[in-house]
Amino acid sequence: MLDILRRHASSWVIRITILAIIISFVFFFGYSALSTMSPEGDGIVATVNGEPVTTAEFNYFFEANVGQMKENFKDTEIPAFLMTMAEQNTMQQMVARALVVKNAKNLGIVIPDRELADIIVKSQQMMSGGEFDPVFYRQRYLPHFKNRYGLDYEEFVRRDLTVAAYNQMFETVDAKPLFKKDDALNSEGSSWTFEIVEFNLDAAEKAQELAGTPPSKWKSKLKNSNGKTSTAGPVTISERQKLPAFAKNVEKARALFSLTKAAPVTVSPIEDGEKIYVARLVEKSELQDDKKQEIATGDFFRTWMTKLLANAQVKNQFDQTEK
Repeated sequence: MLDILRRHASSWVIRITILAIIISFVFFFGYSALSTMSPEGDGIVATVNGEPVTTAEFNYFFEANVGQMKENFKDTEIPAFLMTMAEQNTMQQMVARALVVKNAKNLGIVIPDRELADIIVKSQQMMSGGEFDPVFYRQRYLPHFKNRYGLDYEEFVRRDLTVAAYNQMFETVDAKPLFKKDDALNSEGSSWTFEIVEFNLDAAEKAQELAGTPPSKWKSKLKNSNGKTSTAGPVTISERQKLPAFAKNVEKARALFSLTKAAPVTVSPIEDGEKIYVARLVEKSELQDDKKQEIATGDFFRTWMTKLLANAQVKNQFDQTEK
């Protein structure tokens, strides 16, 4: 089971380490300071937007990182500068992980107890040869994991599943772009500004009346629509997280980014949960060359994470400074 968890963690070691190279988070402290803290996980090495990074969790991933390095230094001591690099990379990894967990909660990503239980049972079955022994799990395995790593096993797995769910959400976005490269509507080099009107479900008829309304009659229709109007933009396709939640759905977002000067209003209301939306294109403009280059060289996940990390409030408990 531990091998399974470590392999799963290792995939994040690679991805988050890459992010750490992109983002300049530098922490000035040594592992000796960490090792003197409570092995029971009571210590907090940092907070990220209020989300704690515990000593126990840091030590778990640091040990995994060092274990990877040892494979390349089988009969040789790992150089001191690489150990320092491992410390810094681990902290950067933990900062990104804490930020993902925090942001996943804000996005409403929740791992149900049933899903957590299924994963734990399957993992235990793999470890024990096909059988799940609830007595062994409760009386032996959970205490062992807590004593060995200072972590609550079930909470640790839940956080790991949360990270995986968050990652999967962005893999879906990156794997399915709004428009193909040869599509005439492929306009990553453009930005849009929209006027978006939000309706409750009981105002579906009003929303339908507004949909397709020419801009010249838009204002008069709005007066009696009982809709909530807001302006969004300028945004690019990759920045559609700034739009209402429905824009995370590719097909629903397409309805917005397909709007043109000749056809500036969505022809049908966009339904999402308990809300209905009608949108009007206010302006579409070309981006500057440096912005186009930024979009061309980064995927949606990296762009999103880069901005989140750049704005994160990271408090290092060793020097009591905020990054």
